[in-house]
Amino acid sequence: MSDWTGGYVADIEYVTGFYREQSPTFLNFVCLLNGFEPLPLRDGFTYCELGCGLGLTTGLLAAADPRGDFVGVDFNPAHMAAARAMAEEARLNNVRFVEASFEELVSPDGPELPMFDIVTMHGVYSWVTPENREFLKAFLKRFVKPGGIVYVSYNNQPGWAGAVPIQRLLLEYSKLIADRSDRQMLQAVKFVQELAELDAPPLKDNEFVTKLGNWVSSGEVVYLVHEYLSGGWQPLFHPDVVRDMAEAKLNYVGAARLLDNFADLSLTAEQKARVNALPSPILKEMAKDYLRPKLMRHDVFVRGARRMPRQRQDDLLRGLPLSLVIPRAQTTLAIDTPLGQATISEEVYAPVLDALAERPHTLGELVDMPPLRGKPDLSMAEIAGILTGTDQTMPIDPLAPNDPQRARHFNLTLGRQCLYAKTNTRIGLACSLLSTGMYATVVEALAYLGLESGLPHEAEELARFIYEPITARGEHLIEKGEPVTDEAEAIALLTKRAAGFLEVKVPLLRQLGGM
Repeated sequence: MSDWTGGYVADIEYVTGFYREQSPTFLNFVCLLNGFEPLPLRDGFTYCELGCGLGLTTGLLAAADPRGDFVGVDFNPAHMAAARAMAEEARLNNVRFVEASFEELVSPDGPELPMFDIVTMHGVYSWVTPENREFLKAFLKRFVKPGGIVYVSYNNQPGWAGAVPIQRLLLEYSKLIADRSDRQMLQAVKFVQELAELDAPPLKDNEFVTKLGNWVSSGEVVYLVHEYLSGGWQPLFHPDVVRDMAEAKLNYVGAARLLDNFADLSLTAEQKARVNALPSPILKEMAKDYLRPKLMRHDVFVRGARRMPRQRQDDLLRGLPLSLVIPRAQTTLAIDTPLGQATISEEVYAPVLDALAERPHTLGELVDMPPLRGKPDLSMAEIAGILTGTDQTMPIDPLAPNDPQRARHFNLTLGRQCLYAKTNTRIGLACSLLSTGMYATVVEALAYLGLESGLPHEAEELARFIYEPITARGEHLIEKGEPVTDEAEAIALLTKRAAGFLEVKVPLLRQLGGM
């Protein structure tokens, strides 16, 4: 290819992010939840993230789970230089970062790679050109082991129907501007807004036009660049992705956004009956996407998926430990679903949450508690799926090693990097007990750095420690979409956030092997 970028944005670095759906233990849980054989991870595994950006997710997972040999791949040399520096500083000996295009990965003289147990692609498949999707399919066909898991997230149709004309307008207008891509985006957004004000029918009253303005005002321009200015940007229908994956002998097994696996939470009884009557599993998923349009799908595939007998699924679920990842006081029985807010059974879930507040329990221990024993309709899959799908719990691999010091080295490295990072970025902190990470903000990572560097557990002092690098780079905190320019107001806001970190996150990080 003559253009090494392949039509993708390369003049500004991608936004850093952590996505728990890419975790090996989490992907195994998706398989188990849907009745498919999970991977045996006990004796080690190989893992590849394609399009890993700055390497945060790959690096965090390598720190949290020393059983794996991790490979992160990205075509951008700036990304790979940053990722390698991070891994070296964090003392990670089980991860490497490979600078290569998807074409180079499958070429005869491409980098030497092992066969992989797990391959993940977040924010890649519907952003690259059709030619690059062919290279990705070739990679999966060649490098995924039998029984291997593949995770792919993508912009999903028809959820993006209203945004397609906007993206094309942004892309074409930006091409006329000889400037850096973030400045191109700002001018292109302004042009879209001007046409909307002139009553252009595809733009008038279009919610994506409003969202563009909100993203710009909250400083999310880099995100917009990487979301909309890719020449290969194309929202995809689920059946097309399933058929693409089938070329690599991959079978769809379920959704990594766990609540999507429970039809009762997303469809009315009438809708569910009509969908269940459809003869094709692919068409069933597509029909659900029309009934409840979503912007992204997070699909999990297995090469040679094997359904397990119900008794084996129950046996594996019974032995699966579950841990709270938020304080008991913050748990809720009210959950947001595509149908609106629903309330899960207090009779079932309150005793479960009370027990988990004391320590992690296996699902078998939970359903054998006196308040739950003998309930014929009680489902271990539902308990674990709903509580984890609402970010209240995480499954634990009982055979995984637990090395908090290893996670701490990574988290300190990330904290030092956050001295120079965009303040409102959502990242993650490694937790060895979970073999993955806990979602966090840059502010929380800086608070972590301050504590581990010897600062006292005092919110205002931590706030001043956090505020200094923010002002040094000329940045402002964003609160309710507006910049906070007054120093006293910013310190007060940071003090509140630091107090929350001390009260909530620090005890959890200690319990979950993060500090």
